[in-house]
Amino acid sequence: MNCTGTCTFTFAFTFTFAVAFAGAGAFAFTFTGRLRVRARACDVRGGGAARTAMRSRDRRCLVIVVREIFQLHFGKAREAIELAREGRRLEEAAGAAASRMLVDVTGTHYTLVLEAEYESLAQFEERSRKGMDTPEWKAWYARFVPLVREGRREIFRVVE
Repeated sequence: MNCTGTCTFTFAFTFTFAVAFAGAGAFAFTFTGRLRVRARACDVRGGGAARTAMRSRDRRCLVIVVREIFQLHFGKAREAIELAREGRRLEEAAGAAASRMLVDVTGTHYTLVLEAEYESLAQFEERSRKGMDTPEWKAWYARFVPLVREGRREIFRVVE
């Protein structure tokens, strides 16, 4: 993600190591220092604390979560999951955001969810259009559609 701003975290540390030798005495080492870490705002691959800290200070950096929710036909979950993995590889090769794959534990049976984060709706639309324009994606989609009973898309703005 290419959001604006950075966070800087400073950690102070002290380590003491004591070593004792049988009959030969002992010695100790003490290390003290500071570690500075800079993180990009809203870096979804980075730690959540840095992302949340920057988001609260810099509201220009929005994150959109897109969930593609598919209700699968009975008995087609394994096949759909394998095809979804293949589809994710195609999307990532075309520049789409890395997505998470979720399946139901409770609720409606045979639910498959693909969830990804984007900086904005514009970025989501641009990457979706780019990915769906490839012949590979169209061929993949033709194989995936028969496994799906119905689907919907949910889009959320991350606030914290």
